[in-house]
Amino acid sequence: MKKTNFLLMACAGIFLFVCAMDMSVYAQAKAQGVQKEGPKKPAIIKKEAKSIQGEVTWIGKNKIAVVYSRGEGSEEEMLLPFDGNVTLERVSDLSQIQQGDTVYIQYEETTQETKEGASQSVAKANAISFVRPGTRKPVQAQSSGSDSEGEGEDLETYTSE
Repeated sequence: MKKTNFLLMACAGIFLFVCAMDMSVYAQAKAQGVQKEGPKKPAIIKKEAKSIQGEVTWIGKNKIAVVYSRGEGSEEEMLLPFDGNVTLERVSDLSQIQQGDTVYIQYEETTQETKEGASQSVAKANAISFVRPGTRKPVQAQSSGSDSEGEGEDLETYTSE
């Protein structure tokens, strides 16, 4: 009986010693800021609400491209993703927005820190508001004069008035 009690006491002592060592190592790592390895979520540096107004150059199922600034020989264009929760104003469906239309877009720009420590901005449209229809009208372009079937057909191009 004494031998059994001694073995139980020895095992309990060893167990407590191991637990104490593990906890001291954990406390030291926490004090030094060391974290366990694993997938790290990008740290959000800032979120900012922004808006732009411009001409639609392309619209798809979940993205819209808008030219918001034009200068001599240059354009500023932004491609904004959106999801099914995007708010539509002055139109009931995205199919009513066409290339050339003017829209006002409210979006959220989130700046995150990447794994490498650099900052990266990601934008997402929250609301798309139809402003006015496009002023560009299709004009028939001259064919290239080729006689091959399917080639040389008149193409529609757009010009501003």
